[in-house]
Amino acid sequence: MACPRNLFNIVSSFLDNRTISFTYGDTVSTKEYSMGCPQGSNTGPLYWPLVINDALEIDLGEDVHILAYADDIYLYVAATGKQTIKKNAEAALQKLQEWSTSAKVEFAHEKTQLIPFGKKGRHKNPRTAPLIESPSN
Repeated sequence: MACPRNLFNIVSSFLDNRTISFTYGDTVSTKEYSMGCPQGSNTGPLYWPLVINDALEIDLGEDVHILAYADDIYLYVAATGKQTIKKNAEAALQKLQEWSTSAKVEFAHEKTQLIPFGKKGRHKNPRTAPLIESPSN
């Protein structure tokens, strides 16, 4: 299905020639911004599913699932044993990092967290869960 040219031009106008300006006192600093989905706009929520859709189709391995919610993605890794969970999660994160590089989307690695879930009473100290290393650019 082809997109009508006038609709394409309207959408492009929201994504091309974007700038970010920061004002401090009498000084204004402006930079061109060409990556990612527009944040804080009325159209941003419409573009995000278009951007993230390909990532949702990636085969992340057995018992690794991805869920998109708002502008976040969540990985669910089901496995027995901390090392298996760590290995599967790191492999999935590497695949997502490769996708993000090709899609020109940056993840906020500082927001990456591991939250262990298990049978009731098994995780008395969740801080002992393995650290997941986020791939870096």
